[in-house]
Amino acid sequence: MDILVKNGLLFDPAIGEDAVQRKNLLIKDGVIAGFPENKAAASSPDLKVIDAGNKLVIPGLVNAHLHSHDHYDRGRFDNLPLELWILFIRPWIGAKPLTTRELYLRTMIGALEMVRTGTTLCIDHVNLAPFNTHKNVAAVMQAYRDVGLRAFISADVFDKPAYLTVPHVARLLPEPIRTAMDQLSGFTPDDWISFLRQCIDTWNKPGELTRFILGPSAPQRCTDTLLLKIKSLSEETDTFIITHTLETKVQVVTGAHFYGSSVIGHLKDLRFLGKNVALVHCVWASEKDLDQIASAGASIVHCPVSNLKLGSGIAPLETILSKKINVGLGTDNTSCNDSQNLFEVMKFAALLPKIRHEAFSNWPDATQIFSLATTGGARIAQMAGKVGTLAPGARADLVILDLNNPSFVPVGSVERNLVYSENGSSVDTVIIDGKIVMLNRKILTVRENDLYSEIREAAARLKREHRSVYEKAEEIYPYFEEAYFRCHQEFKTGSLGTTQQ
Repeated sequence: MDILVKNGLLFDPAIGEDAVQRKNLLIKDGVIAGFPENKAAASSPDLKVIDAGNKLVIPGLVNAHLHSHDHYDRGRFDNLPLELWILFIRPWIGAKPLTTRELYLRTMIGALEMVRTGTTLCIDHVNLAPFNTHKNVAAVMQAYRDVGLRAFISADVFDKPAYLTVPHVARLLPEPIRTAMDQLSGFTPDDWISFLRQCIDTWNKPGELTRFILGPSAPQRCTDTLLLKIKSLSEETDTFIITHTLETKVQVVTGAHFYGSSVIGHLKDLRFLGKNVALVHCVWASEKDLDQIASAGASIVHCPVSNLKLGSGIAPLETILSKKINVGLGTDNTSCNDSQNLFEVMKFAALLPKIRHEAFSNWPDATQIFSLATTGGARIAQMAGKVGTLAPGARADLVILDLNNPSFVPVGSVERNLVYSENGSSVDTVIIDGKIVMLNRKILTVRENDLYSEIREAAARLKREHRSVYEKAEEIYPYFEEAYFRCHQEFKTGSLGTTQQ
């Protein structure tokens, strides 16, 4: 079906100086075909016309980093830093398997929210451990395909037990608990590569809406052997990599303890960095770290909301941008945000630089921030020019917003209203890969209300069943808490030591 979006106000900074124009937009075979001046020029037997008068048409947003594995945990946590919060959302002992239906429904929670708030492509770094199976990945893939959301999915990869991922924990943790963690350490590097290769072979087909990518959890959670094998696999299969780095002060200390250098410096020494690598967070990246990232051509995913909720800090966005590093925006976990709404992320990304320093001429403007959520994310997904833009020839991933909404009454400037006043409530219609996924605020691809009822039932059941898992997390909590405070003391004093991994 061809689609004519008629008489819309188009906004796309990627198309040059005339970023705001009132035009018709024609979609043919899933691609933006151009801007015909009248309907007759776009006529075809099955032409669908969408009247976009008094509506705004923008490129679909790209959520460059989220974790669907804790969508059931919305609103469950507060006032926990990363190193302690992660004990509860990623059970290291006693994890219970979910059925494929529960995995499917869990993925749907975020997928539906993203569509409703204008995201047309997401990069989901999902932890399935210790249940990394082909059928579990398939359940996640199927949810995104059923909704119609373009999605790149990675299994969260790590091969080190939790007590070897944070300095001091190994010495603090009782031996019986360490032994239990060792017995649940999971895949070897070769096991991981075999599993990842199978996933790539299965799902990375030309033209597919969903793809499988590579996601080592973080350098300190992976052995160097595993990191190097993943890097080699990415080059062999032309698959990009996403991983967490320097999210917290503890991870600054971790670099000194584990590598005798910055985590970024260690990745450089491993020759891991490159144009197909995206580093999530980089809150505590130094000038030297950023120069190394820029030199390698790697990207950064900025997650300001989760960084604030976990108390991780404020990433130096304006410094990152000044070094010409490509940046995308991410929502991160549902339980440390607690939404998958990229409009909210854009607003925080725009506001936080304003409190770092008084040099207001260096503050990123609204157009820059919007571009991070579109073209910046598209580059991370290795889809520059294919998504994140309304340019002819791009895939037809676009969002239509209702200007008869308080967010746009009145319109001061389109880009500022989008970044500072829009909250996703104006999103009226979403088209992905040339298919109408939501029209007049109604999801067309799935029975949304029926899914919500089933999701609520599953979430309530899992909350009861997983109490024993949380009890296991509470058992190891005091040791990680002690290590957390020791690391922060080292960070404050600059007395960074070394420990054995």
